[in-house]
Amino acid sequence: MLVLSIIGTILAVIVIVGLCLYFNMHCNEKFSYYFLSRFSLSLIAISATLLLIGYEWYKYSLAEQGDTLNGIILMIIGVCIVLALLYLNIKSTNFIYGILGSILQLGIFLPLWYAGIIFMIIGIVFCFLIGFLVKPVYVVNK
Repeated sequence: MLVLSIIGTILAVIVIVGLCLYFNMHCNEKFSYYFLSRFSLSLIAISATLLLIGYEWYKYSLAEQGDTLNGIILMIIGVCIVLALLYLNIKSTNFIYGILGSILQLGIFLPLWYAGIIFMIIGIVFCFLIGFLVKPVYVVNK
C-alpha cells in the first residue's frame, strides 16, 4: 500500500506540474505573457516577506503596548504589491486568465518562497558554523 501511495503522489505531482506548464505555455501563445516567471516570483517573495515581517512587528508591538502602525504599513505595502501583480496579470491577459493565473502564481510561489527561506537560513547557519571549524592557512614559502 505504501508503494501505491508513493507512486500516486509522484504521478499527482507530475500531472500538476504538467498542467501548470501547459497553462503557462498556452498563455504565452495566446497573450504572449508568462505567469510563471522570475519577475512574478520575486514580487510574490517580496510581498510575502513584507507581510510576514509586518505581522510579526504588529504582534510584537501589540504585546509590548507599542506603536503598531509600522507593522500595519508593511502589511499594506505587501498587499499593494500583490494587487499590483493581479492588475498586471489582468492587464496582460483578460479577466478570467488573469484571476486564474494569479491564483496559480500564489499557489505555487508561496510554498516555494517558504521553503526557500528555510533552506537559506539553514545554509547561512551551515556556512557560519563551518567558518569556525576551518583552520587558517599560512603561506610558508614566499
